[in-house]
Amino acid sequence: MSLINVNELPSFINTRGIEARKVLQRPEISMINLELKPGEKIESHKVDVHVTFVVLRGSGRIKIGEQVFEVVPHHVVLCEPGMPMELIGGEEGMSFLNIKTPNPAA
Repeated sequence: MSLINVNELPSFINTRGIEARKVLQRPEISMINLELKPGEKIESHKVDVHVTFVVLRGSGRIKIGEQVFEVVPHHVVLCEPGMPMELIGGEEGMSFLNIKTPNPAA
């Protein structure tokens, strides 16, 4: 067992230019905290695994396929493998967990 304070994890800039913190990396799961600034966008892309987005702070828009979700804290958005996804930070930005199962890097 362990307790992780996401705010205390070291941050880095990921390959898409977004501030990120690695929460958990195992073969069966990748969990990363991403921080979008106001209006910052993750362009449409696809991955071949299940992706779950859990909004922690702020607000924004998550587009899965053609469906757009206006999200706030405690919202969870599920994305099936192969679906195009796009994210945009709202007025105050958006902090969220990006959970991939299984871990595509494994």
